[in-house]
Amino acid sequence: MDILEDIFENVNNWLKFAESKNAVLITLSGVFIWGAIRIIASNKISLVFEWYFYSLIVFFAFSFIVGIFSFVPITNYSIIIPSEDISEKDNLFLFSHLAKYRKKSLISKISKITKTKESEVNEIHEMYAEQIIINSRITLHKFNYFSLGIKSILLGVSTPFLGYFLLNYINCEKINLISGFRK
Repeated sequence: MDILEDIFENVNNWLKFAESKNAVLITLSGVFIWGAIRIIASNKISLVFEWYFYSLIVFFAFSFIVGIFSFVPITNYSIIIPSEDISEKDNLFLFSHLAKYRKKSLISKISKITKTKESEVNEIHEMYAEQIIINSRITLHKFNYFSLGIKSILLGVSTPFLGYFLLNYINCEKINLISGFRK
């Protein structure tokens, strides 16, 4: 059952990566908010850009807060259990698959794969399995927060493009409506 140690190490590496990504998200958002406030305060931009920066600050602030929340310790791990069912095709080196398991089901799956007898499983194996599952759930939770933060930033950055297409669509509809009355 040395595979438990390998899986544990792999999950912990993913956890470190997730925490690093959220730290970068917080830093990027914070620096952007600071820069946007300085640009607005300089009074050297047009009103349109000023409002755009205000809207960006809202999206980046949301991303910043989401990043901060990703570091809040979770003491009740049952609240972050994924809703998916366990599958025969689950990859036991992927934290999002491992997060679905319970201790007994993970031990059973690993025993089946490694052809280890249930009688050879001891308390240390169960401890590893439990910690693997907990760390997988924490990692999944942190990746979900990161994903939400990035989506907020992308939505904020894309607002002028969305606005441009929306205004063009409205103008085209007005032109079609006006030309329809002229006939």
